[in-house]
Amino acid sequence: MAEIGELETHWLEDGTLCFLVFAYVTAVEAAVIGVIVEVFCR
Repeated sequence: MAEIGELETHWLEDGTLCFLVFAYVTAVEAAVIGVIVEVFCR
């Protein structure tokens, strides 16, 4: 049972890390698109 608990904790940590990376990449892409649109629409 201890091994299962460790695996679940490890999975949750990986899931949180992946979510933070995904959110960061999405924010960066949104910022880049915003800059491109702003430049082309001037």
